[in-house]
Amino acid sequence: MELCFFLQIDWRLRHIIGFQQIRVPDIQYVQKVADRLEMKEITNL
Repeated sequence: MELCFFLQIDWRLRHIIGFQQIRVPDIQYVQKVADRLEMKEITNL
């Protein structure tokens, strides 16, 4: 996984869930969300 893409997912998760609730994101949860968003990102390109 590219670091820039991971940071983009992390940024989105922080805004969706909130900074206080997700200080350290669960890598497995982030991976699941990344798999979903990756499909959308490809179609948006």
